[in-house]
Formats: sequence, C-alpha cells, structure tokens
Amino acid sequence: MSEYNPQKLREIRTTLNLKQDQMASKAGLSQRDISLLENGKKEFIPTRYMRFLNRAGINLNWLFADEVPDEAMQSEFTPSIRMMNAQNGQGIFDKMNANITSRTVPIVTRNQLSNYTENLQNPVFFEQLPHILLPPDDLPEVATRCFQLEDDSMADTLLPFDYIVAQQIEEWKDRLRPGFLYVWITQHDVLVRRLQKASEGILQVRGDHESYPETGLRVEQIQEVWQVRGRLSFQLPAHPNDLHDQLGQIRANLETIQGQLEK
Repeated sequence: MSEYNPQKLREIRTTLNLKQDQMASKAGLSQRDISLLENGKKEFIPTRYMRFLNRAGINLNWLFADEVPDEAMQSEFTPSIRMMNAQNGQGIFDKMNANITSRTVPIVTRNQLSNYTENLQNPVFFEQLPHILLPPDDLPEVATRCFQLEDDSMADTLLPFDYIVAQQIEEWKDRLRPGFLYVWITQHDVLVRRLQKASEGILQVRGDHESYPETGLRVEQIQEVWQVRGRLSFQLPAHPNDLHDQLGQIRANLETIQGQLEK
C-alpha cells in the first residue's frame, strides 16, 4: 500500500496541464513510473520526483495528508497549487492553501547559460544547479527558474548580472503578449528580450537598450519560453543627485538648442 495519495498526483499533473509523458520528461522519470505512481502501484515516491514537485511549488505536506475536504475535491484547482485567473490575473486560493509557502528554484548563472540548451532533457544538470529560496508570492504554481543576465541588452530595465525570476509557459504559441518580457530558449541560445510583435512563423523581439536592434526568431527554433516575473539585483540605481545632474545637463542642452534656433 502506498504512503501517498495517488489521486493528488493525478490532480497535480492535470492542473499543470501536462500529459503523463510530458510530466515524466520534466521529472526525469519514465511514463510507466508516472502511471504506476498515479495508480498507487508504487510504495514510495522517488526522490527525484519529490524534488521536481518541490521545485514546482507543490506543498508536500498536502500531498501526504490523509484527508481532503469535499469542497477542495470539487474545485477546478488543486489545494496545493496556486493558479492565476486568466481574466483578471488574480490568484485563486482555497482554504487548504491559506498558508502560502516559499518555493525553492534553480538558478542558471551566466557561466551555465551556454550549457543550458544542450541539457534541457538532462535532470542531473538541473539537480546540480544552485538553488534559491524565494519568499512567499502570488505567482502561479508552475515551473520557475532564475536566469542571470550576462550583458546590458535590457538596460536600464535590467542590469548586467541581475537575476530574473521567470516562469515557463506551456503551449506558448497562443499565449504571448506584445510588450512583455520573456526568456527565449532557442536551439543554441538563451535570450532575454521583449516581444514586439508576432507574425506567421516569426517573433520580432528586441532588447530595451538602444544598441540591441529588433531581431526575428523563427518559431521552429524555440524550445522553451519563460515569462519574466521579477528580478533579484545587487546593484543599486543611480544616486538621486546623479539623476538631478543629468536632468540639469539636458535642460542646459535644450536651452542651447533653443537659443540657436532663435538666431
């Protein structure tokens, strides 16, 4: 007899909108393993699967709880996963999720970005990444990662070496929004760029810094898409006095130009 609730494992996968083979691929297991787990045919949950569930923000205490209230079972959302209302973006919670827990997420540092694309299907690579404990939040309970910037392509919105918190978008082709910031995982690169527009087969993206022009990404080259939700930075913005000095210089330049036009 299993020491976990198999039905809850099925609810988690359904809420994440994943098929058994997709869940298996992300967790580093086989589809047969997922099937056996969801049918209570395994006595214990593999450690690798527990780590995956924890990274996805699953409340493991809820997973092993003996009882589930009827109203929670009837809900469209599972008690352990916080989803976002598609219409107004507000978090949907139930009584069992009143105590919001922190989440532990892997960090892809700038030194590891070059190895990221070739290790997408390698669970060992992600297990060996450094992890960070994020404070409680109202973000959806989906795959979350931190990526470190290695250039100034997003300055001044984001600074070089900042860490961005991003969440994976499944079935992303119909869910992208112009003007939003995404991490684009292509066949060879990890790019942090803002979506300008989407045309048939091509996504026009660009950096916020003026020296990074708009470029096109072919849809078939994209392996993953992550929406940027926040940032972690150890760099303070410019001192207010510096900003006042810059504003003063701009005003002086405008007065000079105005004087030349009046001559």
